[in-house]
Amino acid sequence: SCAEAIDALALIIVIALDPTYSPPPGGEPGPGTTSAPEIDRRFGDETATIRQGGPPAGSSAGDRVPSPIGSPPPRPTVRRFGIGTAAQLISGPAPRVLPGVAFRAFAAIDRVSLWSPALRLTAAHAERNGIEETGGIASFALDTLSLDVCLVRLGIEIVNLRGCAAGTAGRLTATGSFTYSPRSQARPFLGVGGSAIVTLALGPHFELSGTFGAADALIRDAFEFSQQVFHRVSAMTLTVDLGLGLRFP
Repeated sequence: SCAEAIDALALIIVIALDPTYSPPPGGEPGPGTTSAPEIDRRFGDETATIRQGGPPAGSSAGDRVPSPIGSPPPRPTVRRFGIGTAAQLISGPAPRVLPGVAFRAFAAIDRVSLWSPALRLTAAHAERNGIEETGGIASFALDTLSLDVCLVRLGIEIVNLRGCAAGTAGRLTATGSFTYSPRSQARPFLGVGGSAIVTLALGPHFELSGTFGAADALIRDAFEFSQQVFHRVSAMTLTVDLGLGLRFP
């Protein structure tokens, strides 16, 4: 019958692959039964997997069972340090926008997760001279020390965005000239607010950074010529800067 012919061919193949094989006791299998060695035939594949009697000669378990492909390991936590400089524009402390320059140092812990804390300390100087007002000419200078505490980071390839809480302390100096009573006055400056920092990697160690900050002025002094107030420190101080930094690693 067809079943006996298939069993016979299966036995021939097993003996050809393993000459030491001998059928189990109990006689020849009857019609409609399956022989002891079970063979899986794959269409279009010349090899067969022998479930009884071991793998074919010259093959191994690795040839028959592909190794699972796992996901790549997560990136390790990276600690970064760096220094940088930036050009600044500050609006609020003076009647006109104050241009300035800033020098900073930062430290960050970059993780795969959103939680990637960082600190940035910035020392800045900004000034503007020759502001003509009714009653005289005023000059303003602002020296500040700012700390940005960043808790979250969004990273897309070489671009990073950090959200930070910021605090600023410093000194605001105003000088009046071409007036009846020329004088210079230095006053404390304090601000608390937040900032957003965007960085673009320029190779393994350099980066371009941009910052937008907004702070509430805690001290709002007024400045006047001949008892006529020409400026009061704005309630909101806005800062924009663009800088270049060097980071390790």
